[in-house]
Amino acid sequence: NLEAMLMRVAGQYVPSVADNKLIDLERIMEPVVIPDTGIWHPCAPRIFSSSFEYKEWYENVHLPMAGVAKDAPTVGVVLQKSHIATKDDGHYVA
Repeated sequence: NLEAMLMRVAGQYVPSVADNKLIDLERIMEPVVIPDTGIWHPCAPRIFSSSFEYKEWYENVHLPMAGVAKDAPTVGVVLQKSHIATKDDGHYVA
């Protein structure tokens, strides 16, 4: 998201870049909107908007794939959206 934003800004507003069409704006990915609240898991394909959606994915996809028993303990952590948005999630994933 951050790289795409900078590329769009440079491609549209930096005269030496925009005038020479050095960036193909059509090839830059669209922004990914991250919700203000949700349930994030480092292995999940998206951020879940409800605990029902999360539990469904967790129990039917993640647990079997990871070989974890359904009765294994679960830990939840409250974290900042900015860490997920910038992929600064290493300290959560580790």
